[in-house]
Amino acid sequence: MNSPSTPEKSATSQAIEIAIRLGLIFLIWSIVVSSSDMVLKPMLLGRGVNVPMLVILLGAIGGMITSGIVGLFIGAVILNITVLAVTTHPVPDAWSAAFSETTALSATT
Repeated sequence: MNSPSTPEKSATSQAIEIAIRLGLIFLIWSIVVSSSDMVLKPMLLGRGVNVPMLVILLGAIGGMITSGIVGLFIGAVILNITVLAVTTHPVPDAWSAAFSETTALSATT
């Protein structure tokens, strides 16, 4: 069936060819991801947001544990927003007012 001028490839050479193709695909994917990380990280995190790096790390690890690769990014963003919301809008004044009323009422009774 096959002509003598075109010998069949052995299973080993086919496996090597597949491995090389997969390696090149992974290399291209890695270059795309790392270059997008270099562009997007300063854009998203570098806008003067004073969030400690530990918060970003904990958000990334927690997101990765709960949601996988997507959670790696979403977890850090959600935790950053939460930290900024808590630190930007303090509630101690409302709590102190509520507690002072409670102590005033208990003192009069």
